[in-house]
Parts: sequence; structure tokens; C-alpha cells
Amino acid sequence: MPLIKYFKGHDKVKLTGVFVLLDSQMITNDFNCGINLIPEMQQNMIDNIRGPVNLLVEQILFSSNIILTKTDKVDDNDIQEICNQIKQINPYVLINSVVHGNISIEFLFDLKEYNYFNVAKLFNELQPILDQEEKIDKPYNLSSNVIKDDRPFHPERLWQVCHKFLDKRIHRSKGFFWLASRNSQSLLWNQAASGINLELIGTWRASILEDEQNNLFPDELKALKEIISNQKGRFGDRCCDLTVIGDKDHIDRFTDKLKSCFLTEEEIEKWRNGYSFKDPWPKNIVRLKSHQ
Repeated sequence: MPLIKYFKGHDKVKLTGVFVLLDSQMITNDFNCGINLIPEMQQNMIDNIRGPVNLLVEQILFSSNIILTKTDKVDDNDIQEICNQIKQINPYVLINSVVHGNISIEFLFDLKEYNYFNVAKLFNELQPILDQEEKIDKPYNLSSNVIKDDRPFHPERLWQVCHKFLDKRIHRSKGFFWLASRNSQSLLWNQAASGINLELIGTWRASILEDEQNNLFPDELKALKEIISNQKGRFGDRCCDLTVIGDKDHIDRFTDKLKSCFLTEEEIEKWRNGYSFKDPWPKNIVRLKSHQ
């Protein structure tokens, strides 16, 4: 709302639209296709709580355009129900669905000027609440933790922790990591709401050095060894560096469980001796094609 108010009072720029990205998989799994959004917000109001669900509903209320993401992972009937629930919250909003971020350029050009009249009453109702929030260090009960470690994750323990403890109270987490079962792969951890992706982004330099068939020239080998020698970790440039954002009442528990997934010293010794760890994570690599 503050951003919309800024443009409303600006005499040199015009607000064309307010876009909100809505994770359809999250809405389906965590809010029963959106059916639970209003009841949960109403319960928060009764309990005098300002949680993330309040922020989510308010973003829908102020939006002119909603883009539903990950629609390829949700049933068509569920997508229709999500649209119905969104329209009950904001009957004026335009809804578009996308897969892998592909959106038609025509949609972006076919925008009308933002209608401030539709949200005038919301301004008056929410302003006292937002004024109070300015006094709070971290509103919406949100907190963040950072995990840094040179050890790899035990693949099976990580799989079990994610399935048991990753829920709608963990809103976002992202970073780099490695698995004991895939010691050459530099992986990107990318989680939003109920969806988590592991993306292969490259090869650790240390694993290139360890490969006797690396085909490097002597000068290249020397330069790579110098780079690795400057790394602080025990495993060359391999490391885990994750940032987790979630409800402050739950985030410590989840991050503690994640830390328990790192190899113990005994397991590291097994890994060094060639022990093979069970790995339930998907192994197929999917390459996304750009639409021409």
C-alpha cells in the first residue's frame, strides 16, 4: 500500500498496474486452493495477529493483475478454484497463468491505468495498522536464519527432514550446497512455499582437481590449485550457504533440523573412504527450452 500511495501522489509518473505473483502450488497445498485465505485472515484479526496470510490477502486486494505461477504442477480444476477464490477477494483483478515464467508480451502491453478508486476504502482501513507496524522491527512474525558449513548434506537425512518439517511456515529459502552422494556437483537450493527445486549450476573446482582426466594444461592446473589453496573449508571450494525465511516461532526448529543433516565426523571419514550414501533425490536433469 505505501508504494501505491506514493504513485497516487506523484505528479510526474503514472502507475499502470500492480502485479502480484501467486504460487498456485502453494495456494493449493497450504490454503486449500485459496478457500482458507479469508478464514485464516479473519482468525488473525480476532487474535490480533499480523501474519503472512494478512499480507498475502492485502496484496491480492491491491493488485490489478495476478500472475499464477507453477500452474503446470496443479490440476486444472484446482486452478479454476484458485481463480474463483481470488475473484471473491478482488473482483476487479485480471488473472493470468504462466509456466516457467513465460508470459505473453501482448498481456504486458494491454494494461490500463491503475484504478485508485477501487482501493480508496482499503487505504483508510489499513493506514492505522501500517502506522503501528512501522514501530515493529520484524512485522508479520517473520525471521531469517543463515546456515554456513563446509560439510555436505547427508542426502537421505535431508530428504526426510524436508518431507517432515518443511511446511507453510517456511516461506522462502535459497542458497548453494552439496550432497555427499554428488560431490562434484554445485547445487542451488531454491524453495518457495511448498515447492523445492534442486538445480545443477556447475562443478566444484575441487572436484576438477581431483579428476585425473581433467585435461587441464599445467598453467591452468597451477592456477586452479592456487585458488583452492585460498579456500577456508576442508573440502576445497565446496560449501553450503543457505538463507531461510519463515515464521520466527518455527524457523529455528527447521534450521536446526537442516543442520542435523550435515555429515558427522564419522560419516565424513566414511565418505573419504568411498562410502556410498543412499540418495533419494531426483537424478534426471531437466533443461528448460525458451519459447520463441
